[in-house]
Amino acid sequence: MVVMRRKVSVFLLVSMMAAVSFFFVSPGARTIGADDTYDALDILLAMKDSYSKNIESYTAVLVKGEPSLNKEMPPQKIYVKFQKPFKVYMKWVGEPYDGRELLYVQGQNNDNFFVKPDGFIGFFVRLVKLPSTFKTDESRYTVRDFGIGNLVDGIIDITIDAQKNNDLDLHCRGIVTRNGRQMYEIERLLPRKTGYRNQRLVLYVDTATNLPVETYAYDADGKLAEYCVYQDLTINPPMEDDEFSVHNKAYGFRYL
Repeated sequence: MVVMRRKVSVFLLVSMMAAVSFFFVSPGARTIGADDTYDALDILLAMKDSYSKNIESYTAVLVKGEPSLNKEMPPQKIYVKFQKPFKVYMKWVGEPYDGRELLYVQGQNNDNFFVKPDGFIGFFVRLVKLPSTFKTDESRYTVRDFGIGNLVDGIIDITIDAQKNNDLDLHCRGIVTRNGRQMYEIERLLPRKTGYRNQRLVLYVDTATNLPVETYAYDADGKLAEYCVYQDLTINPPMEDDEFSVHNKAYGFRYL
């Protein structure tokens, strides 16, 4: 009986230790928020799926900059409206282009967009027509490149190409809180090769919408090259018929 009791005691002790080890995770085991908890590529692909299926329109305040082109220029802050398939209205709210407005509807007006200039010129000239391929000296991008959809496609296309070339280093650092919202923090690293303009991308994807709301791209020297942040993002707000018309009385466009 004594031997039997000892065996039972040992068995119970081992069972208790196993149970304790189930609740106290050993170093190196998977924990919530660890790099291997979330599949970063799955999150990126979910962005495309969410944008395609769930987004018809949005409004936001876009904060953007391209320090690699002009280190002295402060961030641009732009109120934006967007509606699929591709209608966009922008109004700059703050220096250096306070008061500038832009309107573009893909496939209309011979694929031109309209601008109401900022500053002194904008007081007199209220409507300028420009081709959609036009770029300013302060940006690499045209009006055609605008928007969350294009941002998602660009991120995924480069990521998939890098994966095919065995160049991809992609991981999710876990979930962090930014501006009161839960975000996946994703980092992508690429080698210094032709076709990869920036070597490091840090991306914050809203866990509720699966949309990228902050992106920061760094060059091969580790310097911030460009960034964009979507603040106060509203998904599928009601849109009036004249939201994307130069005749909207709330806008500053005027025909000469």
